[in-house]
Amino acid sequence: MASGERDLTRGSVWRQVLAYAMPLVASSLLQALYSMVDTVIAGHFAGSAAISAINNLLMCDKEVIEV
Repeated sequence: MASGERDLTRGSVWRQVLAYAMPLVASSLLQALYSMVDTVIAGHFAGSAAISAINNLLMCDKEVIEV
């Protein structure tokens, strides 16, 4: 087997699943953190209309990403 490849048929199933899923979990947490910080900054500097616009954009963005 070439270096960098994983044999998902050997070893603990849970360990393989966790190793496979960790990049997705980490990116989701970073995206959530970014959204929270963006909301706080927009609320502080631009007001409630900006927060509403960000939330609407995030819903549209979420639909595009999930497809």
